Amino acid sequence: MRDPAKVKAKYKRYREKNKTKRAASARTWRENNPERVLQLQRDYVARRGAITDPEKIMRTKLVASAYQLLTTFGLTPEEWDQLYRYQNGKCRICQKVLRHRFSLDLAPDGKMASVDHDHKTGVIRGLVCAMPCNRRVIGNATLEEATALVTYLSDPPAYAVFGERVVPPKKRKKRKPAAKLGGTQGAANGSTRTVRRRTTGR
Repeated sequence: MRDPAKVKAKYKRYREKNKTKRAASARTWRENNPERVLQLQRDYVARRGAITDPEKIMRTKLVASAYQLLTTFGLTPEEWDQLYRYQNGKCRICQKVLRHRFSLDLAPDGKMASVDHDHKTGVIRGLVCAMPCNRRVIGNATLEEATALVTYLSDPPAYAVFGERVVPPKKRKKRKPAAKLGGTQGAANGSTRTVRRRTTGR
């Protein structure tokens, strides 16, 4: 009789040695069997059932939030918290209390915080409230808000915390070229007819 421990160790060595090959094979299978993949996903959800545990739901949201923060802005939760505390948990422009992104105990009723950065250089400037400061305060600012905005842009709090931290570039997905339209269209009886293209300037 074969020793289960030895068999397990053998397959483990094989998996580690052929990671790239196995990943390529699995990717090819998924591409060739999309309906089967969808059915397997549905079966998994049916077996697992909906997540109803509040603590598990919150952990899932925190993991997703941390992943989005890292991939979009290159910040870890610890760095975000450091910037949040440096700003005393307030929006740098309107000075309203911000809700902590990773703790329910810190200002749970505060405003949603957005990581503000220069869209031309990618440099992170600080934390501001999602609405209205992050979206439209520049075009609808009072004198006090505009003055606070000038102070904020000239001395961003993120500079003092970790210097010029640039947002990582986004990975753009390659789009498939659109199919070219032919000069004829098929008719119901199998014949073809010429398609007249509209032109401007008539």
